[in-house]
Amino acid sequence: EGKVISDVFLESQFDLAVKLFKESVSASKNKNVLISPLSVLLALSMTANGAEGMTKSEMEALLGGGITIEDLNEYLYTYVNSLPSDEQNKLKIANSIWYRDEEDLTLDEDFLQAVTNYYDAELYKAPFNETTLTDINNWVSKNTDGMIKKILNEIPAEAIMYLINAIVFDAKWDVAYAEEAIFENKQFTNILNEKQIVTMMSSVEQRYIFDSNAQGFIKPYKDN
Repeated sequence: EGKVISDVFLESQFDLAVKLFKESVSASKNKNVLISPLSVLLALSMTANGAEGMTKSEMEALLGGGITIEDLNEYLYTYVNSLPSDEQNKLKIANSIWYRDEEDLTLDEDFLQAVTNYYDAELYKAPFNETTLTDINNWVSKNTDGMIKKILNEIPAEAIMYLINAIVFDAKWDVAYAEEAIFENKQFTNILNEKQIVTMMSSVEQRYIFDSNAQGFIKPYKDN
C-alpha cells in the first residue's frame, strides 16, 4: 500500500543526491555529468532487498539515512506512483532483473516478492550469452525511448545477475527556445579556460540564482 512520504525520507534523498553529485563530479575529471539520483536509488534499493548483516546495514545507511529497507520499499512505492506524467511531461520508470539460468542458482522468494511488489520489476531467467546481451540492451533502449541504445558490451563469465533501472523524462518547455535563438559554431570557454566551438541556445530568463559556488537559472517545463 505504500507509506506516506515523511520529512525523514525526503531529507535522506536530498542528502543522497548531493553526495552522488559530488562524487560523480569529482570522478568525472572536469567532464560534463548527467546522472539521475532516483535511478541509482531504485537500482540499489532493489539490490538491498537481497542483502543481510553488515552489507544490509551499510546500504540502509547510504540509501535512506538509516531507514530500514522494508520502510524504504514502502516510501519508494508511494513516491514513484505519485510522480506526474502526461502528454506535456512524460515520465516513465521501468525496472528489471536478469539472472543466469543455472541449476545451482536459487533466488530467495522474499527478495523476488519485494522487487516485484514494490518496484514492479520484470524478471528474466536467461542463459547470459550473446542473445541475452542483445535482449538486455534492447530492453534498455525500449525503456529509454531509444535514448540509451546499449549499456553492456559483453557479459562476463562471472556475472550472475543484473538489476537494471531505466528512466525516461521528456518534457516540453513552458517557453520553448525559438529556432532563431539557436546559434551554431559559437566559441565557448570551459572551466579549464579552454576554448571550444559549440552550438548555443539563447533566451531571456527571469529566475536567476547564484552564490559563491555556483550560478544558473531556473527554466520551468509545462505546468511548472
